[in-house]
Amino acid sequence: MTEGLQKYEILALFPLTGTEEELKAMAGKIEERIRAQGGAVVSSVGLQKGKLPYSVNRLRQAYHHLIQFEMLPAVLGEFQRALLLGGDALRFTVTKIKGTFRPFIASPAKVMPAKVRPALTRAPFIPAPPPTFNQAAITRARAPEAAPLGEVKKAEEKPVISMEELDRKLEEILGK
Repeated sequence: MTEGLQKYEILALFPLTGTEEELKAMAGKIEERIRAQGGAVVSSVGLQKGKLPYSVNRLRQAYHHLIQFEMLPAVLGEFQRALLLGGDALRFTVTKIKGTFRPFIASPAKVMPAKVRPALTRAPFIPAPPPTFNQAAITRARAPEAAPLGEVKKAEEKPVISMEELDRKLEEILGK
């Protein structure tokens, strides 16, 4: 490793709109940009064509490409800016690597078993019977104190006690 160079990995997603050669050419453009910024490409691996977990620019599939390279940290920002403006990659991520580069070993593709759905059978539509009401239960549930419509129930009047009577009762209680 040359003095001052830092190790990085870039994982780029390319659209599946072209042929295999066009996809490799897009990855080659990224490698050229690395060399133009004074970096060195250590390895370049075309990983796979695959489904994306969410749509990117209305695309559901992309080509994944991994490039391991060395570059001065001071020019990395300019390199990323050039990638954004170039527009070749749908998305990319640059990761700083500590230690040595590890060779990429692709895992076998996961084959999902086909989903077996049971045959849909529909039962004939049978409407539910209309609800029945128990009139006796409804009349028992009414509040017995409910006033008929139009009548207003008056509050019970409480007896009024005068102040002299209140003083007299207090003197009895206190024993004066």
